[in-house]
Amino acid sequence: MNTLAELTAHYAKPLDPHGWRRITKEVCDRRKVAVRDVMGSMKFQELCDARFEIWFRLRNEIKIVGKPVSYPMIGKWFGDRDHTTILHGVQRYRETMG
Repeated sequence: MNTLAELTAHYAKPLDPHGWRRITKEVCDRRKVAVRDVMGSMKFQELCDARFEIWFRLRNEIKIVGKPVSYPMIGKWFGDRDHTTILHGVQRYRETMG
């Protein structure tokens, strides 16, 4: 482990340890909305739909110590939103799934 590249690869910490940025980008790319808009407070229907899907996927795909990520944690990742906002969005998305 002598080269800078080897040292960097060994000691660099992942920028997205839980995968929430990856999921957010996947949904935004598929729905053709900007990540900054989804992270913001605008309430256009296409942005809300994308947010709700992201929150649903985060809740169901990311596990921390074997448990689903909490609503407060998702809220913190999304600009300090209240956990009940996240819960509502997850429920709304679940309803659209049928």
